[in-house]
Amino acid sequence: MPPLLLEQKQRVFENAPLFEHCEVAAFVAYRGDVAVGRITAQLDSLQPEVEGKRLGYFGMIEAEDSADVFAA
Repeated sequence: MPPLLLEQKQRVFENAPLFEHCEVAAFVAYRGDVAVGRITAQLDSLQPEVEGKRLGYFGMIEAEDSADVFAA
C-alpha cells in the first residue's frame, strides 16, 4: 500500500533541503480514474547554466511496467 499523499508531501517536499533551492513539479499519470505512474521534474537554481540554459532533472519515478505509461 503506498503512503498517504499528505505523508509523501511532508516527507519529500517540505523537509528535504534540496527543495529550498529547486523548482519542482509533480505529475501523475492516469488510466481512466486509476493512477498508474508518477514523476517529478526539478530545476535547481544552484546548478550552473550550460550554454546559457538551465538544466532540468527527473526523479521520484514510479510506474507500472508499461511502455505506454513511460511514453506519456
